[in-house]
Amino acid sequence: MKLLPIIFSLLALCSFAQPTDENEETYDQRLSVKISPLSFITPYTGPCAKLSVEYKPSHIAFQQEFGMFFYSSKGFETKSEVKYYTHAEEYFSIEAFYKNQRYTTPDIIDTSDTYDQDYVILHPFDVWKNVGSLSFKYGTLKVFRYGFVTDIYCGIGIRVQQTHNSLSAEDNASMPPTSDYGPNLILDKARTLVYPNIVLGVKIGWRILK
Repeated sequence: MKLLPIIFSLLALCSFAQPTDENEETYDQRLSVKISPLSFITPYTGPCAKLSVEYKPSHIAFQQEFGMFFYSSKGFETKSEVKYYTHAEEYFSIEAFYKNQRYTTPDIIDTSDTYDQDYVILHPFDVWKNVGSLSFKYGTLKVFRYGFVTDIYCGIGIRVQQTHNSLSAEDNASMPPTSDYGPNLILDKARTLVYPNIVLGVKIGWRILK
């Protein structure tokens, strides 16, 4: 439900920025800066402040993004992207992503042979992870009157996650996949995972150069 106010705000901004003449096309851009508003409320992985810069000298554009985790975790992430615009708005791209993150989390550690809620310990431990991905994306970037920019995209790729934690090998192996702590089991258990990467997002920003 927390997403609804942000989505409504984005829709209101887009409505305000759109040209009043239905036949008037949106504008192009050579250099723009953007933020990712939804990254401030990302569940489980924690909030991250992201800033991206896109340079578009022709149909080929280059975008670099850098983000810093804050509040519930520490670390950074970076994305490098090459875009090919089929026309002024629509594009296909390839994106390379890397994340380094560290945080402290509590989890249930089973202390019995058979899992029982009465025989567990809420044990805080440190988690640090390295994540990399390569994704192919499709998106639309629009520049409206007054230089307001929206960038909406989706994509798919492959993701590799290396997770380490401060638990012993025995405690790491005994994380139970319970309904309450399922996300911790997926995100915090020490192991290497390779899985599909689904990309969905929106950026907003301003045109710096026409």
